[in-house]
Amino acid sequence: MKNIVKLHDGIISSVILLGVVLGYKVDSRWFMLSGVVAGLMLSSAFTGFCLVYYVLQKIMNHK
Repeated sequence: MKNIVKLHDGIISSVILLGVVLGYKVDSRWFMLSGVVAGLMLSSAFTGFCLVYYVLQKIMNHK
């Protein structure tokens, strides 16, 4: 379970950072990527459902 948490945190932080960097360097519309990810993180705090965890658990259990 600890590996899934680390992998989840790495994926989420990479996507947020990518949105910020692309928003700064390419086009400000890329900031929406970070906003969407932050919104999904906020909704998962209330619902208990996280799409990234769901997909990671399916991948890890498939092996």
